[in-house]
Amino acid sequence: MSSRLQGALGPMELNRVGHTSPSLPKSLAEWRALVVRALGRAGLTQKEAASRLDITQSALSKQLAGVEHLSFWRALSLGPDFWSEMIDLIAEFHHLPPRGLTAQDEQWRRIGRAYCELQQQAAVGQQR
Repeated sequence: MSSRLQGALGPMELNRVGHTSPSLPKSLAEWRALVVRALGRAGLTQKEAASRLDITQSALSKQLAGVEHLSFWRALSLGPDFWSEMIDLIAEFHHLPPRGLTAQDEQWRRIGRAYCELQQQAAVGQQR
């Protein structure tokens, strides 16, 4: 690791690779949940995902539970549908605009959604 990157990140404690360290940020658990959601959105069962990863279903379960590490390199074999969903979920997790949209597009989309919600609330209020 370059000293510049190490300086920016600071030292990171890692107790053991085989179990979740108390020093790991909460976001890692949330990212594991993103993997589960991306698998579901991509239509991959746990059995199929384990097969593509060339591991047992038990090992995958442990990895998704945070008991063991999930290999990024193996995850490459999950295919483009998984990764497309994963990218969208990561963007959502970090409150980034959806792919293909600029920040201004995202702002207009939110304004449009809020406007539609106000119209619906007004319509409901008029019916009462």
